[in-house]
Amino acid sequence: GCVKLYQSGAPGTAAGILLVSDLWGWNSGRARRVADYLAKALNAFVVLPRLLDSPALDGGTDGDGLPPGFDAGGGRREIRVWLMKYVWQTFKPKLEAAAVHLRNQGVKRMAGVGCGFGAWAACKTSEMVSEFVCNVLMYPSVHFMEELTDGDHLRLAGRLRGPALFMPAGDDPGEIYGPEGAMFEAVHRNSPGDTECEPFPAMAHGWVLRGDENDPSMRQA
Repeated sequence: GCVKLYQSGAPGTAAGILLVSDLWGWNSGRARRVADYLAKALNAFVVLPRLLDSPALDGGTDGDGLPPGFDAGGGRREIRVWLMKYVWQTFKPKLEAAAVHLRNQGVKRMAGVGCGFGAWAACKTSEMVSEFVCNVLMYPSVHFMEELTDGDHLRLAGRLRGPALFMPAGDDPGEIYGPEGAMFEAVHRNSPGDTECEPFPAMAHGWVLRGDENDPSMRQA
């Protein structure tokens, strides 16, 4: 597999992070700033792969995902039709290549950090890469992507390696990702010690990468 990726941090650190952006792709919003922050704060080697480029929608953002300013609320049907061009086998070799790149830089333990669509990609990678130890799922869209790819988000939850931190936004389905949500409980059953849920009820889906930095509640979050 071959994948284009953004990387941050010094090679040779044992800790590696697979950061996967949401549907706007690898160079949208604050994605690369988040990669740089995680690399520095956690002394980790971080990769941010380009996954939604075959094809991007209307050219995407820097050749990946959705174009800047795309109205996800009004364009739900368009997003669904576009994503149906993808199957898990489209993403699998790219995510495997990202994991191989982490390995080649000396990484021994990997964590997944995913936003929206990226939370699903991180979960799927956790299922197949033995070095994975945990996941952070920010405003996850795991159920949506599993439905599109004929999967089952609860079955996937049961296959994650290690604990997960769920960070749902106020408009994400609490019955799936909340503190009593079905997916949270499925992961918690396997890793009860460290699986946690920290909801952000005042935030909207997408807040981590695209929320308004001038909004006081955004700064608090």
